[in-house]
Amino acid sequence: MTTSSSPSLLDQLVQVAPREVSGSRSSNRSDYQKSWAFCLLLKLHKTGQHYLVLFDYHDDVVVLDSAANPTAMDFYQVKTKKCGNWTATLLLKREKGANDEPLNSIPGKMYSNKIAFPTTAKTSGCMATCKASPVQPFKKLKDWNSRLWENPHMQTSNWMGNNGEARSRPKHQ
Repeated sequence: MTTSSSPSLLDQLVQVAPREVSGSRSSNRSDYQKSWAFCLLLKLHKTGQHYLVLFDYHDDVVVLDSAANPTAMDFYQVKTKKCGNWTATLLLKREKGANDEPLNSIPGKMYSNKIAFPTTAKTSGCMATCKASPVQPFKKLKDWNSRLWENPHMQTSNWMGNNGEARSRPKHQ
């Protein structure tokens, strides 16, 4: 239930500018993204629960818990790679944007959703066409992950498990 003093989640989605619009411009290259999202849509529909799926708005795929009065969102990055594995270097790579400003890395994009929607962003996941490299090469990512969990904004978020099912974030040790 929303109060008159706070905007609804739908209003917030419109008020907060998306971090980028390149996803919608390059939709002709996103067959995997569309196929993955369609499978997710079928899975959501099968549950009988209310939902609303957004494409290329704030993230590759966003799922709201209701079309009429949403209170929570799940964000998904859907990535393709022709060959090879995802490595920490590739995951953390920051492309250059306008005026050579560095854009967010893949984890940075995921984290930015939690910053933009601290109380309503419940899940942030990354789906990909290929595997990640073995754990040893991920020291840089492990260090980033440790710092991420120390951030109070991330204390209540959920993340995706290896099988795509939502799970609680791991305990930081």
